[in-house]
Amino acid sequence: MMAKNIEITLISARDIKNGDDNNIRASAVAWITNDPNNNNSKQRTAVDTTNGSNPIWNHVITFTLDKAALKQEGLLILEIAIYTETTSGEEEEIGHISLPLMGFLQSVRSQFGGKPVSCQIRKPSGEPEGNLDMSVKMDFSLKRFLKNLSKKKGVHGGLLGAHLLVLAAPLL
Repeated sequence: MMAKNIEITLISARDIKNGDDNNIRASAVAWITNDPNNNNSKQRTAVDTTNGSNPIWNHVITFTLDKAALKQEGLLILEIAIYTETTSGEEEEIGHISLPLMGFLQSVRSQFGGKPVSCQIRKPSGEPEGNLDMSVKMDFSLKRFLKNLSKKKGVHGGLLGAHLLVLAAPLL
């Protein structure tokens, strides 16, 4: 089994809202579903207590992915949830992002060239709720693997293709 490393930096969120925008204490939690290596283990940012509806984390998370799982398009899903701490100390989900990992990585590699991207956050109701800014670094072997996989399948953006163009755009 060959492992591939992916490093995601959760940079910030913009325009997230909660009942009291001035008191948002936001954190983000990321995990990959259906990955036998990571067992859906969640990685969390620190809580931003100072930037309200525009939290800044600059938090790096790393996942080691199994090559066999990567080959199964649509199997691995990158999940990122944004939470706020309520006044009683409870966590409340502000919104969520779910991206088929292979399509996302292929789009980041081919369309954005490793530049930071912005993805739309969705409330639990499905309505838009601000944007999450992140960057992705892949080890060279993963980049080569994605390029070869695209050539074999004749795919240029993976599973997401045009869908990612709407949800993710390079930060200027």
